[in-house]
Amino acid sequence: MGHNGVAVNDVAKVKRGVSTVIYTVQTTGTFYYDGTYTLITAAPTNFEVSETTATNSLSSTTASSTSSSSTTSFSSASLSSTSSSPLSSISVARSRPSHSSTSSSGISAGETAGISIGTFIAGLALALLGFWFCMNRRKHSQGHRSRKSHDNNTYDGDKQGISQTSTREETLLDPVDDSTLKSTMAKLNSFIDQHVLSHYHEDPIQISQRQLAQAIIDRRSKNALGDMSPDELASLMIAPATRLHAIRHFVAWVILSHTGLDAQPDACLLPRYIVTFYNAFPPIERQAGCEEAFECALSQWKHLSAFLLVPNRSFREDPKVDETQVRSAIDVNLKAFNHVLAPFVINGPVNNHDWEKNLRAIVFAGAELGLTLFSQQSAWVFDWKHHGRSEAVVVFPALLEKVKGRSKLRIVSEAVMA
Repeated sequence: MGHNGVAVNDVAKVKRGVSTVIYTVQTTGTFYYDGTYTLITAAPTNFEVSETTATNSLSSTTASSTSSSSTTSFSSASLSSTSSSPLSSISVARSRPSHSSTSSSGISAGETAGISIGTFIAGLALALLGFWFCMNRRKHSQGHRSRKSHDNNTYDGDKQGISQTSTREETLLDPVDDSTLKSTMAKLNSFIDQHVLSHYHEDPIQISQRQLAQAIIDRRSKNALGDMSPDELASLMIAPATRLHAIRHFVAWVILSHTGLDAQPDACLLPRYIVTFYNAFPPIERQAGCEEAFECALSQWKHLSAFLLVPNRSFREDPKVDETQVRSAIDVNLKAFNHVLAPFVINGPVNNHDWEKNLRAIVFAGAELGLTLFSQQSAWVFDWKHHGRSEAVVVFPALLEKVKGRSKLRIVSEAVMA
């Protein structure tokens, strides 16, 4: 690139490498530069520029400055160029206002980049600060609303939690419907009826009513016989016309009275570890509300225990009786039957074997009924009363349910009278 000239009142921007220096010149002559520099023109201001080359000296007559203030001079020494005509020196004089101000002589590319980066970092910092402030404010607002909602709904939340917990507990095992309970009670009554018809005679016996009544008392559990006293039952057993009805009553009473937790421990037909744990409970305190609290806790404990006894809990079915857990209790019940009913059993080795085998199976069926009732959250009562029919014999009791919150018992299955 050859030498070029700059017209009067043009701006010379001299660029060398990556460094750029901008000079605004007002000249009456021509400004020369070699091919290493680039010249850009713009609006003029009041500067004076003189250039001296190695081969010739060219003086430029400059116009006088419009501002009569201090003049600044600087030289650029040893500016080397790859051109054949390097510039030896450049002398620049500038007029500036008399007041103290920042020079606008020019900003290098490095300075511009530094300012840009600094501005970007400052803007980013401000943006992050604003974002952090907004997020904290939002969290604070949400926390405040959450605490307010919690404070306003604490009572309702507690009720919902109790309700959900209660619902989960109630659905651990499917409740047994009335039809199933009625069918189970009817089958047990039928087994007892068939057993009595097959294994007892109606012949006169050589035993007094008093002796028989004492034998019944010896084998009584905590439960009463209903409206029937031991003397009355002994009288009905001795009489051939009412003997079989009385024996049915006695067999059903012994079995069903031993299906509950309040039975004597050695004869209770529930699993042995349940009976042992129940009998370890301290007595109920004689204070207001203690009995109700105990009954509520006992109901939940029975239901949870039954659920834990189920081998495959995914089916949510009733627990099954483990014969090994009730074997000793069945033996105790068989001894009670033999102690009272021996005078009425048909004699013979074959009949005696069948009598015991058949009676053992009936007692086991009673144990299954007892565990089914145990697994439910309700409380159950066997009703042996005549309910106005004093001439009849209750051979099998009614099953009543104690419903929570109700004083009246609900009849599930009717009593069988003869």
